[in-house]
Amino acid sequence: MKTYKLIGKRNKRNISFTVEDLIPVKHTKQYKYEELIRLIDYSYYMHDGESFKEDYITLYQKEENRNTDFFKIKETDVIVIPGNYIFPTILKERDIH
Repeated sequence: MKTYKLIGKRNKRNISFTVEDLIPVKHTKQYKYEELIRLIDYSYYMHDGESFKEDYITLYQKEENRNTDFFKIKETDVIVIPGNYIFPTILKERDIH
């Protein structure tokens, strides 16, 4: 299983994780692509440039992950949006609910 990394900035520690560490954060709103890209934030974390394309398919093959835009990285409060890469967001879990 591939390990990904978010590179910490501003005294944040790096976060290493696998696709199994991504916990779906359920929401009822249907987000448009334009809305999602405005939520991406590189102030505290940056993806390591490792492509997420293969695991993206694996992630969304699970029934419980379908129609979910946001995932929390296990044992952190970091919310990400999966795509070609893992994109950190400005959101906290409470913002989504």
